[in-house]
Amino acid sequence: MKFPFYATNQRDRVQIHLRLEHFLLYWPIATLISLIIVISTSCVYTFSCSEFLPTVSYLAAYNGYDRIIVFIVTAQIIPLLIFFMSASVLYFDYYDCIDRFTLKIIGVFTSLALPAVVVMDEVNSSYYFPFDKIHTISLSGVVVALAVWMGFSLEWVWKSHKKTPSPYTKFVIGYVILCLFSLYDSYREWKTAEGPNDYIKLAIKEYITIGLLAFLPRIYCLVLSKVQVSFGQIIKASELDS
Repeated sequence: MKFPFYATNQRDRVQIHLRLEHFLLYWPIATLISLIIVISTSCVYTFSCSEFLPTVSYLAAYNGYDRIIVFIVTAQIIPLLIFFMSASVLYFDYYDCIDRFTLKIIGVFTSLALPAVVVMDEVNSSYYFPFDKIHTISLSGVVVALAVWMGFSLEWVWKSHKKTPSPYTKFVIGYVILCLFSLYDSYREWKTAEGPNDYIKLAIKEYITIGLLAFLPRIYCLVLSKVQVSFGQIIKASELDS
């Protein structure tokens, strides 16, 4: 098992590198394990999950679990920004200037808006703010932005395959389509859920969608060139003194 970070040392300069495909595998695993622990704890100590299964968004507004969920979701800014910015380099040759700019904006918006939605849930659990409409619009915006980005990616993945054939292309395209369907189905359930049984279905569909989307950036790495992200140089003190 390769560690996602490594360092190189050249002429008294240490540079930190990130293996993107490894980082995007280990991070979602750690995230999902954290969510499973939080949900399991809530089922043992707070809820009767056979009658009411809490969604992640519900736990984000429930006192005692809200800050943990906010921390977990906010931490996703790191891998999302790294992935979207790295992907922009890879699809550079396949789109014109306007499309590239649009995809970058969508990536940044998604990375920042997703934690913002969860923070609104947490704030509403402690104080009353009229965030309902803003929350609904923001969540809908994130869903639409993700759907648009994934829709664009289908063309990009296929063009990449024609240039450099990969045996994983069909699997990646199928996985993206599955994520799109799961995202739509979960969003539709969220808009229409009313009774207890509906909320249980909503929670299950939300868990499935989160699980699929968590590994989506890693799945893209199957058909894309290996990317290593460098964080700049750390200069040794001996060189500063010279």
